Amino acid sequence: ARPAMSQEQLSIGLFCQFAMLIIQADVRRLNPSASAELLKQTETGYRNHIKEQYKQWAEQKITQKQLFEKVFGFVRTVNPTLKPDVFQLEFRTFMSNHREKTRAQAQAKAQAQAQGQAQG
Repeated sequence: ARPAMSQEQLSIGLFCQFAMLIIQADVRRLNPSASAELLKQTETGYRNHIKEQYKQWAEQKITQKQLFEKVFGFVRTVNPTLKPDVFQLEFRTFMSNHREKTRAQAQAKAQAQAQGQAQG
């Protein structure tokens, strides 16, 4: 079994995941004529860069602030017009949606377990 992730690790992981979603959307939107292979290579390159930054942070080689700056730098490489405050607002919305989805899944699981116990 994997060790439980701290809230900080979860939040940072979601930040990295969100950044990758933004990069994927922007790469596709800003390069509509690019081949599927080129898009995949580009996205894989950014994904590997982000994973490396997360690893550096997890190993305490860089600070959380440095991680955020580097990851946002990758996002800005793809879309230089994206403003930090817009990115931050979109991330907050993403986190809120994630929390709601997680809460709904937990409630559904609890209800299913309660029904199973009532029937058993």
